[in-house]
Amino acid sequence: MHQNDTDPAKVWGLSYHGWAAVFVAAMGCAAALNISGVVQGSARLWIMFVPLVLVPPMWIAQARMLGKRGYSSPALARYNRRLGLAGFCYMAAFLSVVHVFDQYRPGPAATSGLAVVAILPAVAMIVVMVRYLQEETDEYLRHRATSAALIGLGFVLVLGTVWGFFETFGLLPGLLAWWVFPVWAIGLGAGNFWLARRAQ
Repeated sequence: MHQNDTDPAKVWGLSYHGWAAVFVAAMGCAAALNISGVVQGSARLWIMFVPLVLVPPMWIAQARMLGKRGYSSPALARYNRRLGLAGFCYMAAFLSVVHVFDQYRPGPAATSGLAVVAILPAVAMIVVMVRYLQEETDEYLRHRATSAALIGLGFVLVLGTVWGFFETFGLLPGLLAWWVFPVWAIGLGAGNFWLARRAQ
């Protein structure tokens, strides 16, 4: 990624806030298309790849923004690299195993293996977050990371409760449980976005 000529914190002309907004919008659109059933077959895979390609520039822009504002540390730099890599692997693995399952319908043993392939990067992301909180010595940065995680958790709890009641009364379709992690990640990103705006 090359730096913007006028603002070194930008990536391809967009700040972290711009990339985060585009990422959240792309995730929301992809989720809506998949849940509604408008998109079927392998097209679902390609639609979900759009948010995937937005992850690297978004994380790079965030790292540059935090460094420019002085909100950086060696632990945060390691966290950004690890989480960016784990997040990319999670989305790539998830989309790949869904595609393989839809196309080939393997047996129970192979399907279990596919599930594990998708699960491991998600577990790695959680481990990365825990390690960051253990390694971070800056109290403000640690507080900010914890606050963003709690915002993500609150987002999951509110959305899950609302969706659950609407689903109970037949107003919304059933939602697969694996959506909990992506929804929490969206809430985490939204929390980071809001906290960054407050810090300005």
